[in-house]
Amino acid sequence: CTDEASIQIAEIDGSSTERASQHSGSGSRDWWHACMNNCPITAFPVRLLPYPPFRLRLSSRSSSPDNVALVDGLSLACKVLSQWNFQVLGRLLTEEDIHRLDLHIKRCCLGPFRVGRGLALSKQGSRRADEELKALRQRAGRRLSQLQQIQRVRAGRDCERTLQTTAAHEAQGRCGRPGADQVLKPGLLLDSQNVAQMREQSRQQQQQQQQQ
Repeated sequence: CTDEASIQIAEIDGSSTERASQHSGSGSRDWWHACMNNCPITAFPVRLLPYPPFRLRLSSRSSSPDNVALVDGLSLACKVLSQWNFQVLGRLLTEEDIHRLDLHIKRCCLGPFRVGRGLALSKQGSRRADEELKALRQRAGRRLSQLQQIQRVRAGRDCERTLQTTAAHEAQGRCGRPGADQVLKPGLLLDSQNVAQMREQSRQQQQQQQQQ
């Protein structure tokens, strides 16, 4: 697996997507790039993640396909470890959730952030285990801060590219060319109203991450 420093660089430019998806077990290498939802935990667009999202069940009592949210698994694991709060999206994580999340982190080569390992250390009660758990939680906290900064950069760049593309098409429209009021991106049809909404969503996302 790639070391964390390389992952951090790749997360900014998106070049780690192929590496991570090859370990995800998914059919298509970049299937999540067509997803127009935001991660409900970070508010970051799922399609901009450089690694596959984690499928988190919204209710532990249902196995329905509609009972799943696509979330940033690395941010989720780091947040749980650093804050030691197992309440996620209105419910407590189960042992099965934690096992699946740890497996996701391992398959995608996203570092040592295993929630299950943290729980095991907390139950040992030895001084050595307590020190190891403290170090793991501190490392997870630093990684979470890095992720929030990286995602702010990526979301800003994506919004800027959208605005530039929209401006270019509007300029073409003034020259009498067709398609002046709409911009076609992969999986997304944008007009001036969509662009304004994206700008507002980007602003709200930055505020939410700063509050965290």
